[in-house]
Amino acid sequence: MNALVTVFFSVVGVVVIQGQGVSVCDTVTCINGFCTVNALNQAVCQCEPGYKPSGTPRICVDIDECVEYDTLCNQQTGCCNFLGTYSCLPCSAFRQRQQQQPIPYSLLRLLADKRK
Repeated sequence: MNALVTVFFSVVGVVVIQGQGVSVCDTVTCINGFCTVNALNQAVCQCEPGYKPSGTPRICVDIDECVEYDTLCNQQTGCCNFLGTYSCLPCSAFRQRQQQQPIPYSLLRLLADKRK
């Protein structure tokens, strides 16, 4: 489920500037992903876990795991989607907590990493 998704786009080759090879990835930004160079020297945007291609080159968008994988959590606990991750708790539990103090993003990532 958390496999990397590859999105191809057309930035081809390696540019040489003053004798130094510059990777095409040096000039490419992948939103919610990262750039790699394939065997054909083409820039490739790979989405981070929890993200998928948006249909627009170089942009990955959040996967709503609660909708796309509706059996991840049982119906009694509920499911709450976050950017790049989800939690098997109802969103109301997070909203109540956020009114008191926001949940640190690092904690959400830690929860996501423990599921891998």
